[in-house]
Amino acid sequence: MIHAVSLALWVLALFAVFEASRALKLGVVGALAATLLVGLHPAQVEAVTWATGRKDILALGFSALAVVFHCRAEEPFDRHRLASLAAFAAAALSKTSALPLPLVLLAADVFVLRRDWRRSLLGLAPFVLAAAALGAFTIWIWSDAEMTRELSLGQRIGLVLATLSHDLATAVFPSTVSPLYPIHREGSFSVTELALGPLALGALSVAAWRSGSAQARFGVVAFVLLLLPVSNVIPLYFQWQDRYLSLPLWPLALIAGAGIDFVSRAKGPRWPAWAMIAALAGLLGARTAQYAGRWRDATTLFGHAAATHPESFYAWLNLGHARMREGHLEGGLSAYSHSIDAANLGLGHDARFRALLLIDERDRHITPSRADELVARFHALRGDPDRLRELAGDLAVAGYRRAVMLTLDYSLAQSPIPNDALERAAAVQLERGNEWLADYYLSRLPRPPVLPSLVQRVQNQADAGAPEDVNAP
Repeated sequence: MIHAVSLALWVLALFAVFEASRALKLGVVGALAATLLVGLHPAQVEAVTWATGRKDILALGFSALAVVFHCRAEEPFDRHRLASLAAFAAAALSKTSALPLPLVLLAADVFVLRRDWRRSLLGLAPFVLAAAALGAFTIWIWSDAEMTRELSLGQRIGLVLATLSHDLATAVFPSTVSPLYPIHREGSFSVTELALGPLALGALSVAAWRSGSAQARFGVVAFVLLLLPVSNVIPLYFQWQDRYLSLPLWPLALIAGAGIDFVSRAKGPRWPAWAMIAALAGLLGARTAQYAGRWRDATTLFGHAAATHPESFYAWLNLGHARMREGHLEGGLSAYSHSIDAANLGLGHDARFRALLLIDERDRHITPSRADELVARFHALRGDPDRLRELAGDLAVAGYRRAVMLTLDYSLAQSPIPNDALERAAAVQLERGNEWLADYYLSRLPRPPVLPSLVQRVQNQADAGAPEDVNAP
């Protein structure tokens, strides 16, 4: 039912996009092309597939309605202008990425409708005031909820340039669309990532101005304006998301629609324009259908994210969560280990420890589960090697094994103990009958043991074949 409602709203939003494209003086063929490009793009899959994406549908639909009513307005404060203001308010309340819309409407007046900009500013003054107030409130919310990051000026500039490159590449060639992308925490990017977007935007701008097309010029300006909230001028924690492109895709589609309009109006047969529409819609539709299949369940979706962007910490973390919910504990453990390789964050360490606790509880029939309590304790003690050893002792008494060895790994990594002490610890555990713990200490010994009981233990293992490492992921 949720998906059906979202799909119905999406169709209505695309109808509004078509009407807005026509209001911006695109022909029927160009407006249809622009609408199909917006509606069939893989970046829109999340908006239609997941309930949380409905805000993108509403923002696009209300923004398009605001454009329609604005183009019909003849006086600064007539009924069409008031309807446009109401649609803008609805779009901005649906999603704050619609806040630059007043400037987009001004650009429409200047480039397409050829209205006096001073008179346009008068009519758009309430829009600008509302956008400024909502924008300030939004920035406060982002900061209070820790949705932004602190970066140096140089890192910010690099992130903005790389974001432009990423978004343009995703819009034009959506081969690696994903629900999650890596977070570049140091703000370091390759020369290609920094230069590709600005060069592509510069080339597009030159082509738009040389074409003489009012819609193409408007499209370039509107794309930049609608990209501003998600351009990382204010660095966002999740720097890139496909859904950030939902609204800026429309101006880019207008540019393509203007080009197809030009072809359709040229002398001669009109089939080349329709062939272009069919080709673009077919390619995008096929890719969208393929990508939509990845959203059938969380394991498939985050498995796709981890495969396409293996350096994404949150892709692996969410894959681990999905596998754990399915009862695939070893698969979850492996995903959590990959998340730690991608980024050394506490969430990954805690999740891996929880997975080991649950595996121990399953294999050694430990009930009731104490995973929540023990994870909280591990989290608090992870930087204290001495208290980690105390935790390992308590875990061993409670019957855990793999969690014991991981806890000792963290302790020994921070505060190594001498080889002789390791060997003595192994001997003590062997005498107590804890062969598994004796073997753990022996595995951390960089030289052969010298104590007779341990020498015999190693010899017996060599004769029987090396035991399986129970601490392996």
